[in-house]
Amino acid sequence: MFEDINTNINENIINKLKDNFYFNEIQDTLLLCEDGLYKIINDQIYKFSLVEQNEIHKIPFKNTFLIKQNKPFKKNKYSENWISPNHEILHTKNLVFKYGEKGNTELHLIFNDKHLIDLFILSKLDEKQYSFQEDLELFYKLIQ
Repeated sequence: MFEDINTNINENIINKLKDNFYFNEIQDTLLLCEDGLYKIINDQIYKFSLVEQNEIHKIPFKNTFLIKQNKPFKKNKYSENWISPNHEILHTKNLVFKYGEKGNTELHLIFNDKHLIDLFILSKLDEKQYSFQEDLELFYKLIQ
């Protein structure tokens, strides 16, 4: 479903999303190391651990499926004092769009150096709820 979207996201589409939704921009610094993913939060370095998920839920949408999962990474409780010198720094910009400041469904577009590197939807709604399906349809229509 979203395979052709990566090359189609441009300033016009982003402006259209900004005109139609509540918008928030989040800057992040990620550190990719041999032993995992780290994130700088308030000048502290935290490791994020992969959360094992036993079940994969497929949500039918258009002529394909969306994968439903809980958050794949969990922030470790304590900050780190040291990381491997062999790491890559990734500065990302996360654009978050939703109906209002307290909206239930969010579209996330994550960029690195103006290149879209990830796209996903977060929702507090059950995938069978009509509101969730409506939100998916509208996001899909606007980013095509």
